Amino acid sequence: MQSFILQIALLAVLAVSRPLEGRANDKWLVNRFSSGVAPHSISQITSFNLVRPAANQTIPCSNVTGAALSSTPFLVPVPDGKCLAGSGFGFSLRQVEHYAVELTVRDAQGTTATYTSGPGTVTTSSTGSGPHDTTTAYVGPTEFELAKEACA
Repeated sequence: MQSFILQIALLAVLAVSRPLEGRANDKWLVNRFSSGVAPHSISQITSFNLVRPAANQTIPCSNVTGAALSSTPFLVPVPDGKCLAGSGFGFSLRQVEHYAVELTVRDAQGTTATYTSGPGTVTTSSTGSGPHDTTTAYVGPTEFELAKEACA
């Protein structure tokens, strides 16, 4: 009888662990990432594709917000970026210490995944002598994997 109970318990553990294995393989990748302000522009444009190979999905995400004029590299925070309507995904972007960026993507179930770039990936360059002749842009990797946060 104990052997039978042990077998049932083992089968239950295997059945429950199978979906967890699938979720662990559901990577969230980003490609074509860009964020910046063009010279003479008052808009900051952030765009990328969210790729989920396990679900065979590529989801476009983008945001346009007002830009900030600054003599140092600065990207305006994006607290509520949108992905393709109906996809259930959204994102936020913020500049962190040492001119790096942090991109966080979230789904409708509350799962989040984050990428933090290396230092110095937000830069400015000038195309002329006026204050509006400056461009600010993310110059780091355009393809990367997002690190999923552990579920509570």
